[in-house]
Amino acid sequence: MSKFLKYNLVYLFVGLSIVLLLMTLILNYKSEELQNDYIELSFLASAIINSATQIELHLVDIETGQRGYIITGEQKYLDPYNDGNKQLDNELTKFAELTSVTDLIPQDSVNRLNSLINERLDILNLAIEQFHTQGFSAAQTIITTAGGQNVMESIRSLIDYFIQIEHEILAERTLKIKKFSTYNVIITYSGILFSIIIISFTGISTFKRAKHNLALGYQISLINHQLTNAIEHVKIKNQYIGMAAHDLRNPLGAIISFSELMSEENSNLTEDQVMFLEQIDISSEYALKLVNEMLEIQTIEESKLEHHFEYFDPTKLLNHILFGFKEKLQNKSITISTDISQIELIHTDRTVYLQTIDNLISNAIKFSMPNTSIFVTMFKHENEFIIEIKDQGVGISQQDLPKLFERFQKINRPTAGESSTGLGLSIIYDRINQIGGTITCESEVGVGSKFIVQLPIRNNLDTDK
Repeated sequence: MSKFLKYNLVYLFVGLSIVLLLMTLILNYKSEELQNDYIELSFLASAIINSATQIELHLVDIETGQRGYIITGEQKYLDPYNDGNKQLDNELTKFAELTSVTDLIPQDSVNRLNSLINERLDILNLAIEQFHTQGFSAAQTIITTAGGQNVMESIRSLIDYFIQIEHEILAERTLKIKKFSTYNVIITYSGILFSIIIISFTGISTFKRAKHNLALGYQISLINHQLTNAIEHVKIKNQYIGMAAHDLRNPLGAIISFSELMSEENSNLTEDQVMFLEQIDISSEYALKLVNEMLEIQTIEESKLEHHFEYFDPTKLLNHILFGFKEKLQNKSITISTDISQIELIHTDRTVYLQTIDNLISNAIKFSMPNTSIFVTMFKHENEFIIEIKDQGVGISQQDLPKLFERFQKINRPTAGESSTGLGLSIIYDRINQIGGTITCESEVGVGSKFIVQLPIRNNLDTDK
């Protein structure tokens, strides 16, 4: 074959491939356009089925709430009854809007459904009124003799009729979509077949690219393998640290208990021995605190912490915490002033509140100079409980503030040589964020620091998370 003819054939095949590819794209576009139209109609049918089902479920909730209230007389059973009425109104409006888009469901049938539902609601309301005025027996008579069950059966039959219509439409449209999908596949593979002709004339370039991609894929696979091994090693290390920390708790607790027991019976001990016991007690408590914080960090990282919102008196708990710091405050001649709005109860995470107050008060004492003051302010603001703790301590530089809540960060040394693990602030930062709160710090070196905490407050309708 001459070189001239060879090049002409190449151009011919390339030209035909381009023409066929354009035809394929046009046909593919038309096919997908039709398919999208059918999918949109199918979504409408699914929405109508779902709405009809929700209407029936809301009616059941309303009836259940009504019966529970009449049987027990407890007001809480009216909650699902009232909520169901509101949701039913919304769903009926939605159902009417959906059915107005299509002419497959007769409008008189939709009107018939509304009439039956209103009739059923009137019977339920009448029973509650009879219960209020004449008691249980009168309400029971209405329930058994007013024909409510017949009305409910008519509603169910009508809803089943609507659902049957839409299921049939869905089946029909699904079949058509499958046909279009098959047609689409045929068109696509036809386009691929002719595209191969073009690709065959650029095989060398494609081969080189594939070879390069294969090398990249091998490198990515190798990196992923190394990353998996690294993650596994970190997991094993964390498990070991967690086991070691857990196993250290009991021995440390025993050491502290024995130290306290020996300190109480120190009549036969020398002054040096008493000092040694105090050092043992301080070191053991520091080690136990570090172990507990390491275990809590592991729990946070593994997302095992559960948060429970409950009602409690923040002032009472604050006073309890401050009593525990009484000795440390006296040792450094530090006074605490509290400014708490008249708050009886708040509904938030009690554990996070306790842990936050304990940590921030402890830090304020550690990093305050003797003969200074600490100020605690608490108040409600909309759906938040605000805690502000201000000290007259050494303060934090603007360069150190961004890393204040990172783990193992010891920005300053305690003013009286107290122990510090560098974990407390990071733990409460994580816990506050997990319940949707915030903690920030304002500080100036030599003046002091002010921590501002915003804890979310929920009402009794919210659920724990």
